[in-house]
Amino acid sequence: MYLLLFSDVDAVTCVEDIPDDDLTSTSSTVETSLPHADHDYDQRPLPLEEQLQEARKTIASQEEELEKLRNNRFFLERFQCDDRLIMFYTGFKDYLTLMAVLCL
Repeated sequence: MYLLLFSDVDAVTCVEDIPDDDLTSTSSTVETSLPHADHDYDQRPLPLEEQLQEARKTIASQEEELEKLRNNRFFLERFQCDDRLIMFYTGFKDYLTLMAVLCL
């Protein structure tokens, strides 16, 4: 038999293995936290306009992050005029040698 004890708002205590005739003795206690607010069906969801506004904010921030990541990509063409950087990043003496090997 299982008995759930709500001792405080942030946690639920589950008491296991209690004999049916003796509810005062406990053999083990497990504490779990309450579900995340996203899954709390006891609260009303945000109105649709607010949900839409939050979704637009999320999309805008993700688009900004995507643009930053696109600008930080490693492009070999960026270094094609600098033999020193081609040698540092690839080990080939220049861009033409690198392209000759890659295009075999």
